[in-house]
Amino acid sequence: GGRGQRGRLREELVAVAAQVSATATPVSAPPAPRIVAHRGASFDAPENTLAALRLGFVQGADAGECDVRLSADGHAVLMHDADTLRTTGVARVVAATPLAELRPLGVATLEEALG
Repeated sequence: GGRGQRGRLREELVAVAAQVSATATPVSAPPAPRIVAHRGASFDAPENTLAALRLGFVQGADAGECDVRLSADGHAVLMHDADTLRTTGVARVVAATPLAELRPLGVATLEEALG
């Protein structure tokens, strides 16, 4: 009946568990938490700028995260929003603006951030 079938299933599960525990590799402690400077140290410097990324590392971050968009002339630039108004005070649509017009606003390229 049902009880005998459950008993056999239990025995099989116990046997499988014993095999797994006999061959399993011990689990090591998880790695230390990593600190990621989101958009750089964006509390202390303008977000998604080279200054914010550098400051994040100075403040002890293990990594920096930034957002990238393409300018009108195809350059990968550090910018979260589709336009520059919130971060620079000047309204320019990133995808419609060439790098030469973004530069005076303090917009950096991905190449500069990685260099």
